[in-house]
Amino acid sequence: LKGHIGNVLQFFNYRLDMFIVNYFLGPSDVGIYSISVGMSELLWYFPNAVGFVIFPKAASTKTEVMNHFTPRVFKITLGLTALGAILLIFLGKPLIGYVYSSSFLPSYAPMVTLLPGVVLLGGAKVLTNEIAGRGYPEYNSINSGLALILTIILDLILIPRYGVIGAAMASSISYSAIFFLSIGFYLFVSRKKGKLSKTQFVIDKLDTSIPTY
Repeated sequence: LKGHIGNVLQFFNYRLDMFIVNYFLGPSDVGIYSISVGMSELLWYFPNAVGFVIFPKAASTKTEVMNHFTPRVFKITLGLTALGAILLIFLGKPLIGYVYSSSFLPSYAPMVTLLPGVVLLGGAKVLTNEIAGRGYPEYNSINSGLALILTIILDLILIPRYGVIGAAMASSISYSAIFFLSIGFYLFVSRKKGKLSKTQFVIDKLDTSIPTY
């Protein structure tokens, strides 16, 4: 139940801005923004796949092993997601024009605005799945709840002023907040169930080898 609450809150955090955009700007802007969101979220395919592996592994593997495994996977996932974002910056506009027609090219700017938060949340997905796998899904629920509140506040401030760019800014900031909270909760859980210092987390992140154990 604790984990499902977090999933519901996260779903609202991903999609509530569509309703707020519709309220302030209308259906046409919802169409523009939805394409921005859909394009940027393509970057989550790999982090989501990694998360499906991390969750059961965290539940069945010794904490000391995961304390070395996860920071390296986190670094690789974050790096590959960032690389995908760079490619999307260069290829996003022609892709939008080709797939959706030139009428939807205004989707490009909010898509780019979303990318910093989307990349960071991609990395956070590794940590949140380990947190849940170790038996602390309530921390993810707290994280999602705080992010949802932040999203609502920022949407109400930024969308009337900046339109769909404001919606993208709000989501990107909210996703970034999830990232930093996830690091905090991950370090807390890791120290609680094993020995992991901030220094070890940073050093293991810098290890570029692909973990196989």
